[in-house]
Amino acid sequence: MYGLFPENSSMGEKARQRKLSKEDKLLAKRIRELREKQNLTQEELSARLGKNFSYIAYIETGRRGLSLPTVYRIARVLGVEVRELFNF
Repeated sequence: MYGLFPENSSMGEKARQRKLSKEDKLLAKRIRELREKQNLTQEELSARLGKNFSYIAYIETGRRGLSLPTVYRIARVLGVEVRELFNF
């Protein structure tokens, strides 16, 4: 998969190693809470988003950040308003 930066770029390496902020971690925790409340597995939510089966696992464990469009898609799939994801 191609990212924003070339594989051999030091900037690309820094981007891949970026630490998530406190808010990113809280958002990930909130997504997990809402997913579990609906009795969805990580794999089921990933499939509903049209992503790889491990996509939500990466988000929930802090190995992947979220873009704004993805936040909107997750909210839509979970059947909540976007602001509900930030209710932490």
